[in-house]
Amino acid sequence: MTELDIHYQGLSGELVIDGKEFPQLEKVNCASNFQLTKLILLNLPKLKRVEAAQNRLTELVITNSPEIDFLYIHDNQFPIQNLSFLSKFNKIEYLSLGDNSFYGSLRPLASMEKLKNLFIEKTSLDNGIEYLPKSVKKIHCTGKIAEQLQDYKESLYGGRVISYNYRS
Repeated sequence: MTELDIHYQGLSGELVIDGKEFPQLEKVNCASNFQLTKLILLNLPKLKRVEAAQNRLTELVITNSPEIDFLYIHDNQFPIQNLSFLSKFNKIEYLSLGDNSFYGSLRPLASMEKLKNLFIEKTSLDNGIEYLPKSVKKIHCTGKIAEQLQDYKESLYGGRVISYNYRS
C-alpha cells in the first residue's frame, strides 16, 4: 500500500502509523477528523506527503521519514511553539502551517532548499523572511510577515521574486 486515505473518518485521540505495517507508504491523508489530537508517523522511509489539516492535533511526531516534501498541518491546535521542530525536513516543497499557534522566526525553515509554497496565515510568526531559501516562490501570510511585504505585489527580497497573498 502506497496511500492511506483516512480523512473524514471520525478518528479521535492518537493515531500511530508505523513503517513495520506500511513499509511502502508514500502518502497519508488523515485530514478533517476534527477529534484527532496526536499523530505519530514512525519509520516511513518512502513517505512524501502528509495531509493532517483540520484536526485537533496538539502533537505531531515524525521519525525516520526523510523524503517528506508536502506537509499540510493547517488548522490544528498545536501548543504555542516556534518552528524548530521542522528544521529536520530539508526536502519540503509545500508547507502549510496556518491557523496554528506558531510564533517567532522563519529561520528554522532555512534548510528547506526545495520549499516553493509556504502558508503561514493566522500565526504569530513575525520575522526571518531573510532566512527563507531562494526556492520560495509563494507565501500566503497575515500579521507581521504580511506587514513586511504588504507594499508589494511582487517583491524583490534578497535578490529573488516572491509572490504573496496578504489576507487579514
